Amino acid sequence: MKISSAVLTAAVTAIALGAIAVPQSHAAAFDGDWSVLIQTSQGKCGSYRAALQIIDGKVLSAQGDYAVSGTVNRSGATAVTVISNQGSATGTGRLRGASGMGKWRSSSGECSGTWSATRH
Repeated sequence: MKISSAVLTAAVTAIALGAIAVPQSHAAAFDGDWSVLIQTSQGKCGSYRAALQIIDGKVLSAQGDYAVSGTVNRSGATAVTVISNQGSATGTGRLRGASGMGKWRSSSGECSGTWSATRH
């Protein structure tokens, strides 16, 4: 199954391999608009830039052709799941201050790579 750019774009950032309980007062340190660069290191899924938003420790997509569910905990650990009609992907990593990085993988295993994020 070929993963669409929408799935890749959201896979980053980056965030729920399982729900992580996020106390709102602590997760707010990462709230805001984020730009995420998704790069493929295995497979032919390409590289993409995505706009995401974090509100009260919850990661939300700025685009509407896929669903993103994810969290950031108080230490900046992230986990995200992205689902579209073309497949799904998961990503994990860590945010620190106004930047972050991590890894992602398509559910089919066809593609994987890294992501990096910066807050606007």
